[in-house]
Amino acid sequence: YILIAPDGSTNNSTYGCAVPPNGMLGARSDAKDPANPENLSEEELRSVQMGELGLDQVLALARRDYAVDEANLYLMGNSMGGMGTLYYASRHPGLFRKISPQGAIPDMQFFDCSGLRHQPTFFVGGDMDSHGVQYLREGCRVLKEHDVPVIYREVSGGTHSLAWVDVLDEIFEFFK
Repeated sequence: YILIAPDGSTNNSTYGCAVPPNGMLGARSDAKDPANPENLSEEELRSVQMGELGLDQVLALARRDYAVDEANLYLMGNSMGGMGTLYYASRHPGLFRKISPQGAIPDMQFFDCSGLRHQPTFFVGGDMDSHGVQYLREGCRVLKEHDVPVIYREVSGGTHSLAWVDVLDEIFEFFK
């Protein structure tokens, strides 16, 4: 296999996703809230878009330099990488065989998940996530409502940063 582990090219890039990773349980869609993606400046949007363009470039280089099996591409990430996993796969329907985001679900008021409608997804969250496990559960519920085939795996005692590590064997089993 070929493993690519890109780091976000810009601060809080979320690999192109311009929506905040919160707000699903409350009305945080206040038009005056600076976290509302509709309030991002052109410079902030460009910075976020650089994350997606960087990932596009990394994948293009891998395809150019290695024998990439296009039928067996998988994507996973935690926190900002989890947001990026959901966003990038939704922007490229059918590119990835399976995905596994962990520890982050974007505010579903602003996130178009229609590109994930047929995307097998194994979502991992910890019940001790510092952002609150409720928003992870709620995000998965909303994904299911939108016909995303998501399996939610909650790790008892799992934290925001490390829950996925405890079930890495399950993630790779899902990828088989």
